[in-house]
Amino acid sequence: LTSCRAQPNNPPSTTMPAVKVELRGGTNAMGAPQIDYITDVFAPFINSYFQQYDDDMNKIPSVAAEPPPLDIQIIKRGYYPKGGGIVHVNLRPP
Repeated sequence: LTSCRAQPNNPPSTTMPAVKVELRGGTNAMGAPQIDYITDVFAPFINSYFQQYDDDMNKIPSVAAEPPPLDIQIIKRGYYPKGGGIVHVNLRPP
């Protein structure tokens, strides 16, 4: 990302396609965030951030039934130095 600017008059399009990425390499290595941190801490934070609530802080039912905006699946773990891990990341617009 080389530049970023806010565009408050142009809300994100609801027709944006979902992004699917396959990552390959090391999932567990010393000195790097473990994939378990990403799946157990980072992804739930992102998903809760994009939940929609009513005035009483209850999830809106139509939104609660949708899949989370960020879904990470560990297909195969890969360890340093060999690697070989496979992770599928699905990101849909909130």
